[in-house]
Amino acid sequence: MVDNENNHTMVKIPLQGMKNSTTINAMIDSGATEDFIDQEFCNKYQIRRTKAKNPREIYLADGEPSSMGPVTHIAKVPMDIGAHREITTFQVGKLQIYEAILGIPW
Repeated sequence: MVDNENNHTMVKIPLQGMKNSTTINAMIDSGATEDFIDQEFCNKYQIRRTKAKNPREIYLADGEPSSMGPVTHIAKVPMDIGAHREITTFQVGKLQIYEAILGIPW
């Protein structure tokens, strides 16, 4: 399902392969160089995270560092979009507003 909310394209995506399957609200951001998932969402749904090989800062389009702080963990989560299923590698961070952001890799 697609929802245009405040000029942002949002999709509801079923996530699989965790203790309890759930649906995540994701914003599609064609300018994001990675896919992101909120740290608190991972905690709430017990999504397994692994330490990133190279922790790094995330920078916004204006060159300023993101307020979410450095990405130190990733989460690999199977997700369904319609009949399509893929394992997505999310960068885990404090997103504050969104549960997930789908960027260029998606």
